[in-house]
Amino acid sequence: MTAKSHFGILGRDSGLLDKANKKIIAELLKDSRQSFVGLGKSVNLSKDSVQYRDRKLLDSNVILSSYVNIDFEKLGYYRYHLLLLLDETKQNRKNDLIENLVKDPNVLKATEFNASWDLEVVVVAKDVRDFDLIVGRLLDPFADMIRRKDTEAEIKTMNQYSVVDKMFEGAKCDKIDMNILRLLSENARVSTYKIGAEIGFSADAVRLRILKMRKSGVIKGFTIRLNLAELKYLSFVFSFTTASLPSKEESRLFTHLAQSPYTMTVKKLVGEWDFKYYLAVKSLDEYHNLIKDLKKSFPDYIQEYRSMIVYKEHVFDACPMALLED
Repeated sequence: MTAKSHFGILGRDSGLLDKANKKIIAELLKDSRQSFVGLGKSVNLSKDSVQYRDRKLLDSNVILSSYVNIDFEKLGYYRYHLLLLLDETKQNRKNDLIENLVKDPNVLKATEFNASWDLEVVVVAKDVRDFDLIVGRLLDPFADMIRRKDTEAEIKTMNQYSVVDKMFEGAKCDKIDMNILRLLSENARVSTYKIGAEIGFSADAVRLRILKMRKSGVIKGFTIRLNLAELKYLSFVFSFTTASLPSKEESRLFTHLAQSPYTMTVKKLVGEWDFKYYLAVKSLDEYHNLIKDLKKSFPDYIQEYRSMIVYKEHVFDACPMALLED
């Protein structure tokens, strides 16, 4: 699906980020499917007040969407990154390339940078061979405008709330489960009654299937996408290589980054870079100080590094259609 970009020009002060709304956002980041009654208790507001504030945050595009956080590896898929540098003289064809990415069933995200790479495309694939076929499908029609490309494979991912180790154990999910995931990826707050009406099942059957997927780990949780531009944040990707990093030091690195309120996600990769650190900050000074602190905390391990500022997100699909095609 085409993404409402949560990057770009810094937004105006909407006046919506008072203390109560900040608490609501914090709770929704942890669990966007919780009831308004439960949310109200957490933030000490009435159900009606929370519901009104939630609607205002959505209508003003402070919150872009609510979605299910899927463990793709439990379903037999892995995430790969495709980095592209485009020919500046053929920028008129960039929209065609973006359109191709939007329509592709394996594309999870497509993000544009103002840096040494123009685009980062994240896809889900069953293995390296499958990824190679997907790359060919995506890029062959645009071979004349791609000056350089590189690929990376994710082997470990951390976000603000949990470190997720690589899993190899498949979970048993049928097509009904996948359709439920697809609907939850579009709106994590959709009721079990509406899901049931859509797929021809009872609300209780839907609830039990969601519970099963949560217990199996296929559903890692429910969260929201925030409009970082509207919140006056800049987003950066800090990529770096490390010297031989002992497991104990790697755990310390992930823990150190998890404790930062500016961390969006951290990924361990196979490719040009060993790690990618995605973060959001209020200013260039803030970014400089965070990276300086990171290098100071791990002086013996961080070697080469590169910074890229995120410009725009063209695609965001929490549940790519490829998962429903098997």
